[in-house]
Amino acid sequence: MAALYIVGAWVVLQVADLAFESWDIASSALRYVWLGAILGFPITLVFGWRYDITTKGIVRTPQRDADTEVDLQDFHDAIQGYDRVFTQNYCTTGLCRAYDMVAV
Repeated sequence: MAALYIVGAWVVLQVADLAFESWDIASSALRYVWLGAILGFPITLVFGWRYDITTKGIVRTPQRDADTEVDLQDFHDAIQGYDRVFTQNYCTTGLCRAYDMVAV
């Protein structure tokens, strides 16, 4: 949830930066967009911790019993695909930045 929020906030900030400049909105208004993005992050973390997005909609995360064991294999299987996507994204971004530094 936090990663999605960060990506979404980045997109909103980029669009606001371009839109405010082209619509002659004061650049100080961009500070309020930053403020909203920063203040919204902890709220997103709390909601991401307390609620799950399932096929049945948004439901509250069930509490785990103290005597219930956690199966880490299920967790590993669930995030394995996302790890590949994030790793490829970071490598591509790093290569693009390195190319920009060399090509200048």
